[in-house]
Amino acid sequence: MRQPSYLVRKGARYHFRRRLSDSLEKRPINIALGTSDPSEARRLARRLAVKWDEITMEFTIKELRYTLTLEEQEALFREGMKAELARATAHQTAPMGDDKAHPLHHKVMAGAYNVVARVRHDAEEIGPSVIDSAIGSDWSAEELKLLSTALRVLVTPMAVSKTEAKEALQCLAGPMTEPAIQEARAHMLRGYAEAHERAALIDQAGSNLTRNDVRALMDDSVVKRAREAITEQSMPPANQEPMPDRLVGPRVGNPLPANQLFMHSTMVRFSEQIDDLHAKLFADNSWQDDNGKTRNMLEAFAWLTGDKPMSDYTPADIDDFARNLAIIPKDFKWGRIGKSGGMKKPFDLAGFPKLASDQRRSDRTINSYLSKLQSASEILKKTYWLPRNGYGQVMNFNEARKKIVLDPSEPKRMPLTPEHLTVLYSLPLWHGAGGPNKRLKPSDKPKIYQDGAYWVPILSSYSGMLSTLTKISPEVPG
Repeated sequence: MRQPSYLVRKGARYHFRRRLSDSLEKRPINIALGTSDPSEARRLARRLAVKWDEITMEFTIKELRYTLTLEEQEALFREGMKAELARATAHQTAPMGDDKAHPLHHKVMAGAYNVVARVRHDAEEIGPSVIDSAIGSDWSAEELKLLSTALRVLVTPMAVSKTEAKEALQCLAGPMTEPAIQEARAHMLRGYAEAHERAALIDQAGSNLTRNDVRALMDDSVVKRAREAITEQSMPPANQEPMPDRLVGPRVGNPLPANQLFMHSTMVRFSEQIDDLHAKLFADNSWQDDNGKTRNMLEAFAWLTGDKPMSDYTPADIDDFARNLAIIPKDFKWGRIGKSGGMKKPFDLAGFPKLASDQRRSDRTINSYLSKLQSASEILKKTYWLPRNGYGQVMNFNEARKKIVLDPSEPKRMPLTPEHLTVLYSLPLWHGAGGPNKRLKPSDKPKIYQDGAYWVPILSSYSGMLSTLTKISPEVPG
């Protein structure tokens, strides 16, 4: 079979012509050889054909590569760490409000990034086994609760999307295969986690690092020395025996500052801002006066959750509120928080025994409380509950709403009997009442006011109960 020469003659000159692939849809590339001699043109074409095959083979191998080189892994890791380090140290370099993060902030964020690095970018949920394999077994219950909140609110599998990983890999001229892109995403998230582990060194005693040393955290040797210094300081002297475990007393430390979920720290308690929040709720939602029911609901939330400083609240307090509200009897005298009634003293769970079924609040009532508190959270997310990342909503009361299960034996609508309609059409509303505000009360000078309420019985009759009217006593008007 004759070998292709890839030569094309245009006028008196020869050109080398070849496609990028065997596909006929690809347009060919023409390279002018600058000669009109056939022999010289064939010699140049053979050399170009060999070079073309070498380049094509190199691109083919790169496209089919499913793993990254060590250099590519390190570059992606460094890129992710540099980007996240700027965010992780923002409270140090450009503090807004409280410049101290929660002691567990960096540990929780690093753990969250290590968790999402083990699942795909489009994962809908993260199983407990993935979390256990990513963080180990040295996490307390409080830390696990904060981690769960961070994975739901702050860090999701889309923290680094497939598109972002692909673009980062393209900048390195790396392979574009699916396994390589997923590996690139994992290395970027690994860099995110390392950024928080390094940012935590600034707040640790013995590291000899300050907020002015943020850029130095990119230097591996500086980080290594800081970690070694912390380890040496935590170890007992060589000539001192460790204290027996049975003699170790409870650790006493400074009170924890605000958790890592909110932008600002404050000592203002929930009950102290109820007046302002109550006014905003009615102004923003155009609510009508409800005789103090909304204020009672806000005070009930403060009372049942311990009336903590605003920046100390977490989504777990919402669940605690819903559970505690369910054990409060319906006839409980709430009063005013810290002043009167049941809320005069702090809430004590042990003071409420198990309720009988007829004393429990219904799930619908609890949902109504949560709905109004969600409206309050929409206002507070711009002030006290402003998320640390500046957007979203940390305190989402809708997530705690009870699922209402309908009883199939219960009719969807109670049918009106002839007795019901007899009472309905015998009201003063139809025989003459004292006025628009006294439509159900008899009057010395009765009048029939044909306003909205006047038409309700008629509309109810025409909406499926018209046949029932034929059974009503002739004494009933209409």
